[in-house]
Amino acid sequence: MSEKKETQSSHSSHSHAHGNLTFGERLIAGGVAGVVECIIMYPLDVVKTLQQIHVGKGQNTFTLLAQLIRKERFGVYRGIIAPLLMETPKRAIKFTANETFVFLSFSSFTHFSLFYSFL
Repeated sequence: MSEKKETQSSHSSHSHAHGNLTFGERLIAGGVAGVVECIIMYPLDVVKTLQQIHVGKGQNTFTLLAQLIRKERFGVYRGIIAPLLMETPKRAIKFTANETFVFLSFSSFTHFSLFYSFL
């Protein structure tokens, strides 16, 4: 009996070591990735918008970003709720679909695996 338990637990950890996540884990991972992406990229999106408003001023992106963070601090994240509400489910669905397709295609169809080996 204990031998069977050890086999099951080692099989369970073995499958996670190779990236075989459950559907729910894939959704959560994709959602977290969407949140992280928004938090990192949102200040740059604000800078891009400011540069588009002030066309011709020739302001360096990173200089403008530094000035904005010094001036606004966390105010740079004003308005982030809408992108978070959009990006989180979108990334969750994309990540889940991608991981599911890759898992299904490379485990079920050997011609995909052969094609992929040539890339």
